[in-house]
Amino acid sequence: MFLSGRTPRAFLQCPAAVILIVVLLVRPCPSEGAVFHPEERLGPCKVADLRITGVQSLPIEQLMLIPRLQRGTLYDAKKANQDMKWIMDYYGYTGRAVDVRLRLSYRGNGRVIVTYEVAEKAPACVGGVIRIQP
Repeated sequence: MFLSGRTPRAFLQCPAAVILIVVLLVRPCPSEGAVFHPEERLGPCKVADLRITGVQSLPIEQLMLIPRLQRGTLYDAKKANQDMKWIMDYYGYTGRAVDVRLRLSYRGNGRVIVTYEVAEKAPACVGGVIRIQP
């Protein structure tokens, strides 16, 4: 190697080495924040389909407007968790409690199907109204 035996200072004075170091430090990671298939060699997964199951009391069309994850985008666990929270909040605004679970189904070619499983509970009610006489 042509730099063997040189001091670190001599190495840094070489323009090719400086350019190489800058390129390595500036180069962004294309899969940052992406979730990989269990077999890491397959790379990051794209969302092939987005589903919400177990919905009984609300129109599914309204709930499908909530998730930030979209078909064709890279799967992001932070967005998926935020989507679950927003689905629970939406049900909460209607007076219902709900449990939401996330299920990922890996398909070939780096694709994943994201399913939000909704378990609806009975609507929350006030126990009773008491009229206080003055």
